Amino acid sequence: MDAQLLQLLNTYGEEYTFPGGTVLLRDGQYIKWVPLVLGGSIKVVREDQSGRELLLYLIVPGESCVMTLLAVQQNTPSRVRAEVAEAARVLLLPVDAVRRHLSSRKDWLDFIFGLFSRRYEELLQMVQEVAFNRVDERLVDLLRIKCSLQKGPVLRITHQQLADELGTAREVVSRLLKRLEEEQMVRTERGVIHYLGAW
Repeated sequence: MDAQLLQLLNTYGEEYTFPGGTVLLRDGQYIKWVPLVLGGSIKVVREDQSGRELLLYLIVPGESCVMTLLAVQQNTPSRVRAEVAEAARVLLLPVDAVRRHLSSRKDWLDFIFGLFSRRYEELLQMVQEVAFNRVDERLVDLLRIKCSLQKGPVLRITHQQLADELGTAREVVSRLLKRLEEEQMVRTERGVIHYLGAW
């Protein structure tokens, strides 16, 4: 992000630190602020009626939430839940400031269109993975991404959380992790997975 734009955003926004697990936005809420992640990460998920989750994307430093930006633009409630994945520093920009001071700025619009472009590419990749890749490959990819994001191979995550993010059943993930453990790619403990592969 351009340094001049970041300086301007700091003028309008307030910085907060949130611990992992903090829910910042619920499905159905109207948006009061737009987040800009400065450190850590936020996961954006969609839930079905039975409560199962699908990870749509992670917001990492230097990014904001395209679903939030879309809801602000259309003045509609959120259709996703945003939850801190790992302790995060977040700059919160009031919606009013975004509408009055940023919506006509070229550097802000370039930033937003860049985000939409990245998310669109991720969506295409997700469709390809769901259509063509096996769940075991997607699980390994997810473990690598999580290790890379937290810069370490020890993941404090449950089988159910992984299943939710992959859009599959906990039993499937448990079976796959057992197989990966036999192949010495992971070592599991209760609520902890040690990823032993390259990340």
